[in-house]
Amino acid sequence: VKLLTARFVSLAQCTEKGTLIQAIQNGNADNRSAVWGCVEDCLIKFGYPLFRLDMNCPLILFKDISKVLTVGIDVTNISGKKPSVGTVAICSDPFEGSLQHWRFHSQVLPPRRQVMSILHASVLFQRSFARYIDDCIEKKKTPAPHIIVLRKGLAEVCSYTLHLVYVRLLCCIGMCMTQQQKKPMKVLNTINKSPGHI
Repeated sequence: VKLLTARFVSLAQCTEKGTLIQAIQNGNADNRSAVWGCVEDCLIKFGYPLFRLDMNCPLILFKDISKVLTVGIDVTNISGKKPSVGTVAICSDPFEGSLQHWRFHSQVLPPRRQVMSILHASVLFQRSFARYIDDCIEKKKTPAPHIIVLRKGLAEVCSYTLHLVYVRLLCCIGMCMTQQQKKPMKVLNTINKSPGHI
């Protein structure tokens, strides 16, 4: 049905521009996570500001995305008794569309833990940045002078905890960058999936 609908709305007689379509299976209509995932996909296709970088933002002083290192951080809670998993993903070229520019590192945390300790975060950052620097040396590239850190999954924490997370992230990144001559500029952003928390 999705294929036939896509062909119909993409006909030249219907519109001069292509039409974006997002479908959800009937069995997932009662699944809240699946529905919000579908809404997120629609927002991404519409160019919603939450899912793109606003180059007019005064905090972003650069225009060349090739000189930017993108870091994503998330803590996954499977259940109350099983341990949480903290993950750091580093991407040196987010618009390339290839996994060769991505590096992933994970750390097992205690159950129901959303905020990583400075020790756990430092271990993750040190592994990630060490691998990134090794890649730069191998490819004879200069490390990116700017870092964008995206921290996901903090919709249910209070403002004090959010500030604590920012301070810990800045401390951990600063400790990892002490050996570099040029300190990169850091821009932190929090992406929350729950409605009403942006």
